[in-house]
Amino acid sequence: MSLGAVLIVPILNWTKITESMLLKAMLLKAMLLKAMLLKAMLLKTMLLKAVLLKTMLLKTMLLKTMKLYFLGKAQKNSVRVNLTDFSKSEQQIDFFKTMLNILLIFLCVFFLINLYFVMAIILYLEQHLYCIQIALLNNFQMEIRQQVWVLCIMMALFYLFGGWDAYGNELNKAAKYELSTDKWYKICPLNEVLSRVSCIAGNYGIAFVGYESSKLYLYHHKQDIYNEIYLKFAANTNKVLLQAENRVLLIESGKNIYESESNQLTNWKIIGAAQISFGRGVAYKVYFNQSCYFMDNNDKLYKFDMKSLQLTMNQL
Repeated sequence: MSLGAVLIVPILNWTKITESMLLKAMLLKAMLLKAMLLKAMLLKTMLLKAVLLKTMLLKTMLLKTMKLYFLGKAQKNSVRVNLTDFSKSEQQIDFFKTMLNILLIFLCVFFLINLYFVMAIILYLEQHLYCIQIALLNNFQMEIRQQVWVLCIMMALFYLFGGWDAYGNELNKAAKYELSTDKWYKICPLNEVLSRVSCIAGNYGIAFVGYESSKLYLYHHKQDIYNEIYLKFAANTNKVLLQAENRVLLIESGKNIYESESNQLTNWKIIGAAQISFGRGVAYKVYFNQSCYFMDNNDKLYKFDMKSLQLTMNQL
């Protein structure tokens, strides 16, 4: 199971996409899913109530029918009702009563179990929606204050790598935000200062690259350590990591296109050249219709075709 969260937003008119439209699309998707679950729970509740009501009516009808049957049988055989036969009839009626009560209890337990699972799904969805809202809020605030993006959501944790401080100095710090405590925590610092970072997440952990570095970093959240992979990047170039289906690609602005040859992102090869350059602050990466879309800080929308390996740009 992949640790990274991927959101696919099926918007057709990509030339008019803005930051607010992307955020609204993600929130709308979560809210629609929540509404569908609430509707399903309501329908299931109404159905189970109808089944319980019909069962209780059936119980009443059966009891009346059995009483009439045994009394009629006793009157048919003899004018005087034998007390022993009558007591046996009462025992049979009590037995049927017990069985019907057991059936009702079973249906009630079944109803409560189903209701519990539906409520658990709704609570999980609400938490996921809250995670998205927190991520978007932090994304906006960090971009304004530190020129850093919220890079990755993994198991309800948000990770940040590098950036600038209030004085414009580049940082080698890293941190994570935890929803349960609503606090930031420091994690293992980087070996070098990084800014304009791009990242992806998966079973390998978090992979990210920076503007200044010629290395690809793999962060393992359980061990809190980094693995470094040297790819001989040109110094001071913008880079973007893209992940689609089972492919992982890395694009150097105006230079080479790399693709990983392994699931652990340890071996890479050059598969083409990027025809155009893109600005810093690459974000809002979306995979749709066999193409990857992303934006930079210059309000430009880029489309990378995964088949033809062509990178094109649209000005918003």
